[in-house]
Amino acid sequence: MKKNAFFTIFKRSLFDFSYYEKLVQETFVKAILYVYLLLVATLFIGVVKEAVILIPKSRDLTPLVVNLKRIIKTGYPKNLVVTVKDGVVKTNVKEPYFIDFPASEKNRAGTHFIAIDTKAVIENYASYNSAILVTKNSIVYKDDGNALKVEPVDKTYNFVINQSKYDSLVKKFSPYIDYVPTIIIVFVTLFFLTWPFIGAAFLLIGKLILVLIIAFLLFIVSRVLKKNLTYSQMYKMSLFGLTLPILIETLNYHTTSLYDTILHYIIPPSAFAYVVGFLRALPNPVFLVFMIYVILRYQEKDSYAVQET
Repeated sequence: MKKNAFFTIFKRSLFDFSYYEKLVQETFVKAILYVYLLLVATLFIGVVKEAVILIPKSRDLTPLVVNLKRIIKTGYPKNLVVTVKDGVVKTNVKEPYFIDFPASEKNRAGTHFIAIDTKAVIENYASYNSAILVTKNSIVYKDDGNALKVEPVDKTYNFVINQSKYDSLVKKFSPYIDYVPTIIIVFVTLFFLTWPFIGAAFLLIGKLILVLIIAFLLFIVSRVLKKNLTYSQMYKMSLFGLTLPILIETLNYHTTSLYDTILHYIIPPSAFAYVVGFLRALPNPVFLVFMIYVILRYQEKDSYAVQET
C-alpha cells in the first residue's frame, strides 16, 4: 500500500462517510493490510514513549557492569576445590557446603545459590533450601515451571576447579563484560524496531475475529435500513471503519495518568474505577454507532463525493 493511499484512507475513513462507497469496492487484502499498518503505527507510538523513558536510564548500565565484575570476581569461595573425575564430583570441604547469592540478592530470604553434597539424595532437594543442588553425579534445580530437573554429570568430564583456575578464567573473559551495555542497547533497539510488526500481527487476528461478529450485526442493521449491502461488503467497510476505535484504544492506553489526574478530582473515589473502566470499554460501542451512521449515509451523494486516491 502506497503511503499516500494509507493516509488518504486514514483521514477520509474518519470524516468522509461517502468515501465508504469507494472503500466497499476495495479488496480484502487491501482492507486487512490497512488495518495491519494502522496497528503497526499505533504500536510505534508506544515504542517511542518507552524509548523516551529508557534512553536516559541507559546511563545506569555502567554501574551494572562494575557490579557484575565485582560479583564474578568474588564469586568463588577461597578454599573450595571441586574435582570431577569420570563424571563423579568430589570436594575438599565439609559437606553440605553452601554458596550464597550475592549481597544484592539477599531478598531471597533463607535461600542459598548452590548446595554441594555428594552424599545427597535427589528427593531431598527441598531440604537444602538452595536454588541448585550438586550431588555425587548430578545437578538438581527447578525450571521456570517450578518442576524439578535433574541433569546427570557427563561421565567423560574430568577437571578440577579451584580459586586459581577460576580467577584465571575470570581474567580471560572479564574484558567481554564491558560489551554488556552495548549488547543490551542493541537487543533493546532491535526489539523496539521489530515489536510493532510482530505485535500488530497478533492484534490483527483479534480485530479480524471481532469484525466477524460486528459486521454480522451491522449487516442486519443494513437490511433493516434497506441498504443493498452484502455481508462481505459490510465486513470490508467495518475493517476500514476500525480507524476510529483503534485510535480511541490507543489514546485510552496512553492516557492512564490523564484519567487519574483529571477524573480523580471530578468524580467520587467510589465511582472512579467504574468511570475509568467505562471509558476504556468505549471503542466497541463507538464503533457500532459510527458504522451505523456510515450505513445510513451509504449511497448518499455529498458535495465531497468520492475521489480517487
